[in-house]
Amino acid sequence: MQPKRIILTILALLWFSPAVLTAQVISADITIDATRLDDTQQQAAKTLQRTIQYYIESTNWLIDAYETPFKIQAQIFIDTYTEDGSLQLWTGKAFWGNGADQKYYDKLVQFGYRRGDQLIHSSRFEPLAGFIDYWVNILLAGELDTYKQFGGAQHYAAARRIAEQGAQSSLKKGWEDRLTTVEDLSNNQNFRKLKFAYYEAIYRWNNHEDKEAFRQIEIFLDNLEAGLQKEKARIYIKQFMDAKYRDFSDFLWEVGKRNYLAQLARVDDDHTKYYQELLDAW
Repeated sequence: MQPKRIILTILALLWFSPAVLTAQVISADITIDATRLDDTQQQAAKTLQRTIQYYIESTNWLIDAYETPFKIQAQIFIDTYTEDGSLQLWTGKAFWGNGADQKYYDKLVQFGYRRGDQLIHSSRFEPLAGFIDYWVNILLAGELDTYKQFGGAQHYAAARRIAEQGAQSSLKKGWEDRLTTVEDLSNNQNFRKLKFAYYEAIYRWNNHEDKEAFRQIEIFLDNLEAGLQKEKARIYIKQFMDAKYRDFSDFLWEVGKRNYLAQLARVDDDHTKYYQELLDAW
């Protein structure tokens, strides 16, 4: 267990390092699967994949004064391609995430695209750029909530505006679901508080602020318990805990507070077996 605790400490120091916070590094890992389409449209999809990646990496997304390293991942599966006059319409589904604790499924994607079209970052709604802008803002909001309490507020607001525009557009399919998603996430106070408390506890502990670290652990546990009792909060909290439960329980072992681990085992029943093994070996 000792190597895990060392790794956790190193990751915490890197996560909150001033050098990290002052350099914008947003990388995009985008894949588009268009194997259901003909060869011509598959080639167009390859061009679109490169276009989306360049668009994400070359756009200045961050609203707040500080900047953060971040990875955007997307898998877009194109199911159909149709032509209606001058409109070339693509439909499909997508998975978005950050390669860690954020994972989202978008069950209906619909946009117009001609090979060679450029993406323009603008307040004026356009279905393809809006689709990308929405998810980048969702992922950034989730990330920035870990650096500052409710630090992602402006990005959630941006995603909400895009979803509202999409729901009123000529290609409105899928946008009501996205509007629901951003409302569920931004209004999920317990989830957002526990995410910040998780990272803040580790940061404070590594800065020898034990009392504040313990206070943040208690905030985390309180919001974990409250959030798991709410239907709309539960799915996102469970996803976060699936990604973090080992690191956090090892962290609790490091700080030497068995009662915190016992409380975690009681509240987070999805991972009780792992927690109990640690408690038995305490």
